[in-house]
Amino acid sequence: MLRQVRDYFYLSWRAIWERKGRTIGSIVGIVISVLALGTALGIGNGFYTMFVKTFASTFGVNTIYVIPQRGTYLTDVDIILLSRLPYVEMVAPVVFTTGIIDVGGKPRVIYIVGASSKTLPRLLGATSLNSVILEGKPVLAPGTALVGFYVAFSPTTLTQHIYPGQRVIVQLPGGRYLELTVSGILKPTQITPYGNPNIAVFVDYKTFFTLVQRKRTYNLAIVYVSKTSKINFVENLIKKYFPQFEVFSPEIAIRTFEQFVFALETFLTVLASVGILIVGLWMFDTMTISVVQRTREIGILKAIGFTRRQVFTMILIEAVVVSLIGIAIGILLLLPLSGAPLLPLGPAFAIRVLLTPEIVAMVALTPLIANIIATIIPAYRAARITPLEALRAE
Repeated sequence: MLRQVRDYFYLSWRAIWERKGRTIGSIVGIVISVLALGTALGIGNGFYTMFVKTFASTFGVNTIYVIPQRGTYLTDVDIILLSRLPYVEMVAPVVFTTGIIDVGGKPRVIYIVGASSKTLPRLLGATSLNSVILEGKPVLAPGTALVGFYVAFSPTTLTQHIYPGQRVIVQLPGGRYLELTVSGILKPTQITPYGNPNIAVFVDYKTFFTLVQRKRTYNLAIVYVSKTSKINFVENLIKKYFPQFEVFSPEIAIRTFEQFVFALETFLTVLASVGILIVGLWMFDTMTISVVQRTREIGILKAIGFTRRQVFTMILIEAVVVSLIGIAIGILLLLPLSGAPLLPLGPAFAIRVLLTPEIVAMVALTPLIANIIATIIPAYRAARITPLEALRAE
């Protein structure tokens, strides 16, 4: 059996290199189709991975955002009721406004955010206040402030202008002024739903509602759910008990985006599959011409005892060998692209071609199966050639 398989591959190998031009053309076509299909699927996967990573790090995967609609507002009572819902681990109320601060002799527009030592780490995507402090102490008490990185440092030169213990004056909307003592400077962090914490000054709730805003209402509330699987359940409860508020769940948004990415991948795959179709037609043409040119050879093989099945298998193996060579070269050229930025979207983001074992397997099997299907008719014709037809061909 092993010897028979070896003979098949030997005859197939010799046959494909007897027509080098067409064989090389087929291999090049397969390589191009592998690169096109792999790049299309890799872009879709890279786009999805980038979006989910960025979206999840910004909003959090176990969070629900409760936002007052026009004419409504969140109060402490609403925050307490939200925190008592099943599977709610914690509720972080967010209140903020804008202000102006003098940094290095230049006025800078900043956010003024009300928070607490408990809620601020969650708002910054951290587990503790200590972990986000660059300089100073993790203290958020009346009259003090934690300052964002690009408030203390120049965004362009990174020259430090504000230090822990320094007194700063913030101009509030309406022309009022707020004097604060800097207790600490925060590390650089990612942008959040309420704004950029790097250009924010954080004060405790008491300071905010005493000196910044007298009315004790919040801009939004972030509900942290203890189990990701219960997000749907908690979201429906909030919509039921708080119909006056807008409710937004990042987890639902990610699922919706999955459908978009699937449609995008399907579209790109269809475009890439055009190349595979062309390669399949080329393979059909190549094998058909090969069978016609080798009528005498096939007739001799029949005369010395080759069966229809053996001839059919030999022709199919020729297509498999050519396909495997092209697929191997294509994958070798495709792998270095994995992880490389293909389309920069800014200083920190880029769409990358991200390959997975599943994508590589699909890229390998698709052209292989297409070429085998394209070879079935020529192989069937070859299997039906008789020694008498071979003599007539001569």
